Amino acid sequence: PLPAGFACVITDDERGVAACLATHIAREGGKAILIRGRHSSTASGETGYSADLSHLDSVESELSRIRDDCGRIGALIHLAPLREEEGASLPNAAEWRSRTATEVKGLFNLMKAAGGDVRQSSGRRYTGLLAAASMGGGWALGSDTPDSPDSNFFPAHGGIAGIVKTAAQEWPEVACRVVDMDLRDSPDELASRLFAELCTPDSCVQVGYRNGRRVSVRPATSSIPRSSAPDAAQLKSGMPVLGPDSVVMATGGARGITAEIAIDVAARSPGSTWVLLGRSPSPAETEPAETRALETIEAVRAHFVSAARTDGSKFSVTAVESKVRRLIQEREIRRNLTRFVAASAMVRYVQADVGDSAAVAAAIADVRREFGRLDGVIHGAGTIDDRLIESKSPESFDSVFDPKVDAAVSLAHALDDSPPSFLVFFSSTAAAFGNKGQCDYAAANEVLNKLAEFLVRRWKRRVVAIGWGPWDGAGMVSPELRKSLIAAGTPMIDVAHGVTAFTRELESGSIGSSQVIYTGELAT
Repeated sequence: PLPAGFACVITDDERGVAACLATHIAREGGKAILIRGRHSSTASGETGYSADLSHLDSVESELSRIRDDCGRIGALIHLAPLREEEGASLPNAAEWRSRTATEVKGLFNLMKAAGGDVRQSSGRRYTGLLAAASMGGGWALGSDTPDSPDSNFFPAHGGIAGIVKTAAQEWPEVACRVVDMDLRDSPDELASRLFAELCTPDSCVQVGYRNGRRVSVRPATSSIPRSSAPDAAQLKSGMPVLGPDSVVMATGGARGITAEIAIDVAARSPGSTWVLLGRSPSPAETEPAETRALETIEAVRAHFVSAARTDGSKFSVTAVESKVRRLIQEREIRRNLTRFVAASAMVRYVQADVGDSAAVAAAIADVRREFGRLDGVIHGAGTIDDRLIESKSPESFDSVFDPKVDAAVSLAHALDDSPPSFLVFFSSTAAAFGNKGQCDYAAANEVLNKLAEFLVRRWKRRVVAIGWGPWDGAGMVSPELRKSLIAAGTPMIDVAHGVTAFTRELESGSIGSSQVIYTGELAT
């Protein structure tokens, strides 16, 4: 039995699961408090609790009222994602953002507002954070036959898993779990399983129920052929093989690990054309003379500080650091564009907000109009803003989650009528395992993982999300983070090994392998 009065806040799915679960909780001595969404179709005069889950202030206000009425919150149970029936089509941008705001970001808002209570109350005797997804019960990792429960699913539900797995890292005193459900089961069956999960705080963080059987998600080691040379079977299967006429688009492809990989692939396909999309303006052909000889960041910073003081303008550390970052970025873009040319590739840099669906669609249309084809797309754009859940604002969450996910969705829509031979999403090990300070980054990349699987089933093409571990010498690993990773004994991916692994995966991996993880010391 639950402790007398143990308060469980449940977001209502409005299909009966939350109501059935509330009955189970009350029967065992607990107290279930249902929160309906403000979009709810319930009668206007009905009493109870409701909140706009997409807005933190609304969630905080309603949870404060619940505390006044019911005392401290013991467990947080997020069932709102079970409300919608899944369809076979790719949701349009407006529907995607609306559902994501409630079902994924809503969970983050609930954790922000109730995390302090849950961390003090559950003590791992019960599952203090329990969230549900509706991807068929097997996290879209099983059969894709037409009558399979996960043949149609909403890929954004992967983000729920990313958040919960990160919470498990940040809140060790709380048993955290995310459960994938098959909506073909009755509300009472689903509620019975969720109640069992509430009362079973074991070490499994990500589980599901498929054909009535509880399953858990764990990575499995696999290998692919060493040779990157395509054989006859591969050519016949339609696997991507690039040649001198190939045209490839890469988001974020002028900087970081995306550039390193793209340049390596370009060198293996002399004469290929590369269109690089990035939010930064295209740099001037040459750097201004006054900074050209400055080799270190410290020297560049000193130059801009001196310039600010000399011209009499108000000194601003923020303005100086912005100029430093911009110059360093321009240098990297300029250097990498030169490397593409040296690799015998034709390269074009296009400034575009990859989260803007119209801009992405226009860029793809321009490429097809000019070159008559688009053979492949690599989505590597992304950013981080690492903060623990209690310190992360909704604005910070959005700044990481939205660019990564909106760009992927924009690409999916723009390519849907005529899919390329391959589409590669750069994901992260944070999605697979969670990572302290990265609930938004883990969520975004888990969405990409599931979107890759969705598109494989829809397009029957090579679509893969590669979950990279930290790279040494490229990517988003700062010098400070590198030191901490080394101190913790975390192996990083050498650039040369990483680019080779990408080529091998692209050319030799299976069309059905939509989600893969690369981490540690990769060997060539």
